[in-house]
Amino acid sequence: MNELEKDIALLERYIENDLNEEDKEMVEQRLANEDNFKKLLNQLGVLINGIQYAARNKVMQQLKDIEERLPEVQWEEGVEEESKTIPIRNKSYWWLAAASVVVLIVSSIFIFNQRPAPEEIYNAYFQTYDNVMNATTRGEQDAKSNFELAMQAYDQGDYSLAIKLFNELPSVEKDSGVYLYLGNSYLVEKKANKAIESFQKALENPGNFQNQLQWYLAMGYLQAGDIDKAIEAFTIVKNGNYSKNKDADKILKELTK
Repeated sequence: MNELEKDIALLERYIENDLNEEDKEMVEQRLANEDNFKKLLNQLGVLINGIQYAARNKVMQQLKDIEERLPEVQWEEGVEEESKTIPIRNKSYWWLAAASVVVLIVSSIFIFNQRPAPEEIYNAYFQTYDNVMNATTRGEQDAKSNFELAMQAYDQGDYSLAIKLFNELPSVEKDSGVYLYLGNSYLVEKKANKAIESFQKALENPGNFQNQLQWYLAMGYLQAGDIDKAIEAFTIVKNGNYSKNKDADKILKELTK
């Protein structure tokens, strides 16, 4: 590592407040006494934000490749090896100019091609599952059952009450449909782990809700920020025979950018 690279590494740590007191004091003394060192700090300050957001190792390798193609600095005759330094007016100007170009390119790529946050994707695609069980499965004679009250709360958007009522149902009544709506209610309440648990329980005996449960399980992983498991679940949805398979395909492309 040459002197310029050492100074850059030192200043990066200074900017990131990652120096001990002794090194910090040394840097500040140099900034007070060395104009070129101070100019380097100012130039590096412009670059550091772009480098931090980009793939730093890749960018630095690009910069090294550019630096290697620059003309060698000619040392003055009679100067000892230990005292050789790279003049700021010379090589560093071109090094930093090249760096500026690379960082601008990388920053542009980052701005226009960055992967959306899982929360953004979740908000764009999540909708609660419609009530398809109320009249068809339970019938009018059960209008005052706990299940019916739970579905009523669900339909009215009182998801906290729906969760309470669904959980109070006897175990024998907690079929895949109940867990599907319970999981949806947990998702609305931002309780991703509880939702995932509900969908996984339902998938042990999914009945007619296999596809729906897999979709909402994927949404649960997305809300929880578990990208790897979300990708696995959305892949199953994509490859299945379900109306959401195209949406799953779009989400997978976003998650794997």
